Parts: sequence; structure tokens; C-alpha cells
Amino acid sequence: MNWLKTLLLRSSLSWLIVAASLVFGACGSDDDPGPYIASDPDKIEFDVDWKPETKMVTGLVNHLTNADFTTNTYTFGGTAEELQDLAALAVGDIAVVEDVGLFKIEEINVSGDQVVIKTADAQLSDAIQDGTIEWDLGFDPLRTDRFIGIQVGALEPMRLYPRKAVVNSAIGIVEKVEWSGSWGGFNVKITMAPAGENIDFTISASYDVGKAKGKIVGKGTIRGYRTSGLVLLENGTTTNFRFVARGIDVDMDLEFGAVELGMMDGNFSFPAKIVLPFALGPIPAWYSMGSVIEVQSTLKAETSALAKAHLKFRGAAGIRKDTAEDSGLMPMANIDNIDVEFIKGESVATLTSGLGVLIQFPRIEVGLGLPGTGAESYMTVKNEVVANTNVKYEAAGPYPVITGTCLEVGVNLGVYVGGAFKALGFTLASKEFQVGAKINPKKRFGKCE
Repeated sequence: MNWLKTLLLRSSLSWLIVAASLVFGACGSDDDPGPYIASDPDKIEFDVDWKPETKMVTGLVNHLTNADFTTNTYTFGGTAEELQDLAALAVGDIAVVEDVGLFKIEEINVSGDQVVIKTADAQLSDAIQDGTIEWDLGFDPLRTDRFIGIQVGALEPMRLYPRKAVVNSAIGIVEKVEWSGSWGGFNVKITMAPAGENIDFTISASYDVGKAKGKIVGKGTIRGYRTSGLVLLENGTTTNFRFVARGIDVDMDLEFGAVELGMMDGNFSFPAKIVLPFALGPIPAWYSMGSVIEVQSTLKAETSALAKAHLKFRGAAGIRKDTAEDSGLMPMANIDNIDVEFIKGESVATLTSGLGVLIQFPRIEVGLGLPGTGAESYMTVKNEVVANTNVKYEAAGPYPVITGTCLEVGVNLGVYVGGAFKALGFTLASKEFQVGAKINPKKRFGKCE
């Protein structure tokens, strides 16, 4: 049978209750992260002893004229005197360029009023002998004194709303943040706006080429939440690491309808996020809240599908490494509520076909470096609806004829944590861990016997 496979959630995983029962801690000495309180003050601690060989370059963030994250190349402009410390770097140096990043220098070119450095990823332990790096930051729509940006795709420039930066202050959405445009053949629009103590989120994607037509709409609400992190270094080694997103309380309605969408050119994926920079001493950092919408279709001629579901998650999730001897990272979860509800489903088909839609919301990431660099770690809630239609045939003389169709609709929700962890120097067998899931029994309509 030409079934459309579930996109990312696997029913064989079922409930991973073990992860949900883990005792998990936020940053600091308490093992219980406690409830989210909007008025909790933000906290950042950066207390480190640099290694003697670490090179420090200060005062050049305003001289940065270009940053190419695909090649890890940074271009600075200025007078020879202004750029002299940067120009003095050598290949192989571990350098902290204040408010720009932590780098290993691979190439350096000095030409007149310009210095270009090509870098490789450096680990915190390359530059720091001993230290404590800790943060606890709230995302609250009622706070309005920190700028926010939206970034679409991995390489698109970040747009700022409004154009104001107050480093290490509270964070909030001053006004509606939205993006619309064409992506992968779909017309896409994403909107995030404050609504009292909540943030309303809408993402829609429509496709209209010839007979292939489709529209996917995800509408959700999320309350303010907090992200926390802790990195401990001793004798040039990262001994402890924790990343936690807590106070997550999200509702999502996911609805789609499509006709012959399998005629589109390949599957579709659209990422977008709002990016919130902060500083860990001289090292820039950021975290983000965003969404990814994915569509996979085998709808062909004369086939259509429609489905709607409601999904909910409340709780916290994260990942940690508690000692230098730990061989790997441990996922953590504290799940208060996780639920999915099927609302409706319809299908018309003359061929076995399927349509699956997955929306990650929220996807919360944290990274070291300028916004646009890759995430160190993340947690995400994956909301998924998959509709498969099987055409039933029976013999009628020498030829089989269609006697009916069977529509099966599955609604799934999964909570995942993961990341690249390049700045921490961890090597992972898996880049993503499932810490909770709810697999809804499939609903069946039509002739399914």
C-alpha cells in the first residue's frame, strides 16, 4: 500500500514515560525548576578565568561590515590603528572578538582599511580555564523594552521590531511581528502578536498551481515562558551543562485541506523564528521562539483531503550533563498536560494517497554568537496530523472496480530536545531526544473493513 508515512513521530515510540518521569532541574542548586513567574528578574552570570593563550579583541563590533555564516567569514572595516589588534591575530589563535564571537582563526587577510577573518567553531573550553556561565531569561509579552527580530530560513537576514537594543534587559513584543512571502512554491504568512498575558501565533501556507491546491493553517497561543542555561568549566573542561525551557503552555489548532497536492514539486518545509540577543560577558548569545511547518503529500489526480485537530502541551523540557565523566547528555521533562483531539476529517480519492502536515510550535533555541549562527540546543513541540486514504477494490467480472474508500486520520504530539552543542564539545550519538509524546488512536471513516 502506498501509505504516507508519519513525518517525524513514530507510533512505535508510543509514550516515552521514562523521560517524563525524570527528575529535572533548572539552573542553580534547585532540582525543581518551579513555576514560571512573569515578574521573576532576569539573571545572567559570567564569571570565568581565561586561558593565558586566549586572544581578546575589543571595540570592533561597530566595525563589522559583513558576516557570512555559510563560510564563517567576518569582514571588518576601519583604520589600521582601529584594526591593529584584529590584524595581529594568527592562524590557529583562539580569539574572543567582543560582541562578535568566539573563534578559532583559520585564515586572516589584511588589505588597506579592511580585515577579513575566516573562522572555525571554537569550544568554550578552548578559551576558558575555569568558570561559571549561567542565565535565566523570561519571554513575556507584557514587557516591551527589548528588541525582537524575525528570521525566515537559516540564511535570511534578521528583521528587527523595533530598531532598539537594550542588552540584558527584559524581553517582549512591542508590536505585532509578521512576515509574508513566497517559499518553496507556497504563499506563507506568519504572525506573532501579544494578547494580554499570551502570545497569539498564526502560520498559514497556501499552494495554487494548476489543479494542485492546498491550504494549511496553524493557530496557537503560548504564555510567557523562561529559558535557563548553565555551563560549568574546570581545568579547561566542560563539566556541567543544562538547558531548560520551562513554563511552556501552548494550545494549537491545526487544519488543512488540499486537492492533488502531490503534483507539487517535492515536499515543503518553512522555518521562521523571532530572535532575541543577549550577552554572556564579551560573547554574544541569542535565543529564539519560532515555528517550522512541513508538508508531505502523495495526493494525485482527483484526490483531496481535509483534517482538523487540536493539540495542547503544558510543562517543561531540557537537556543536561551533570559531570565531566558523563558519557552523554540526558534529556529531561516535567509534563503537566499533553493532549490531542481529533475534530474532523474528509477525503475524496480514486487513488491510494495521503497528506501529512507537521507544525513545530514553539521551537525554542539558544545559541552562542551573532543571531544567524547555528543553535547550540533546542526544545520543540511537534504537532502533526496525517490523513491517509485507501481505495477499496472488488472484483466485477474480469476487472476490479472501486467500491469505496477508507480515510484514516492520525493526530500526534511529541516533545523533543536536542542540538549541535559545538561550543560545548559534545559528541552525540543522537542529535534529538523525544521526552514526551501523545499518539492519538487513528480515526477511520468510510469503507475500512
